[in-house]
Amino acid sequence: MVGLWLVLSCSWLYSDRVVHVLVPLCDNANQGIVPVSASLGNGRDLRNNLYWGALYGMKTHLLRRPRVTKISDQRFEDGPLAERLVLKWGENWVVLDAYWGDHMEACLQSLFDYAGGKVETISLPSGSALQAGGNSDFLVFSGHNGLLDIGSDQFSFRTRTAPKPIQVAVFACLSKSRFLSLFEEIGVQPAVLTNGLMAPEGYVTAGFLEAVLDKKGTPREQVAQAYAHYQKCKLQAARNLFWSP
Repeated sequence: MVGLWLVLSCSWLYSDRVVHVLVPLCDNANQGIVPVSASLGNGRDLRNNLYWGALYGMKTHLLRRPRVTKISDQRFEDGPLAERLVLKWGENWVVLDAYWGDHMEACLQSLFDYAGGKVETISLPSGSALQAGGNSDFLVFSGHNGLLDIGSDQFSFRTRTAPKPIQVAVFACLSKSRFLSLFEEIGVQPAVLTNGLMAPEGYVTAGFLEAVLDKKGTPREQVAQAYAHYQKCKLQAARNLFWSP
């Protein structure tokens, strides 16, 4: 019986991993960012948005990866969620959620809810369902740091009690200073945060996925190498930008 309990309690270690990525669309009008061009910074334009459909946007960049297969793609007209993609990364799962740029608060609340254990059940074309959100192995937030505009007192938090551990990465400007204490309050482990200003484009998350899904180096190092390559900056500078506990 003890052996059976150990197998059941640790089975998540051997199953396919799930990464749930949340991306608030870049929005000149509704986010406190340095303005970009009108098309890149239109928070209602999925196709051209800097963080989603542009050359290095999350959707465009990840769909070009050699181990990625698109399973489903759903768009929404009403509510804060704009588009949801479900991908297979090798044998693992990646859920990409784009939020309209004027719904930053809803995007952040989803991040905190998932960190606290709220499960998102996603129907798949095969008829089966994927348990993401709070049942994921990793959560990623990539985009403008909305906590620079919205106080943390505007959000609700709950302590995580789910037995499955989860790690959270936030690829946004100055995320360590805004998110670390909140993750400690919720009871989740930060994976990678940032010490300074950054460009939260798709290659950063791709580097993270290479580390946690393909087991290529550590998350911080893979992210730093990707950032140095695409931003054409020194590797040590990129290493200093990203932080892991």
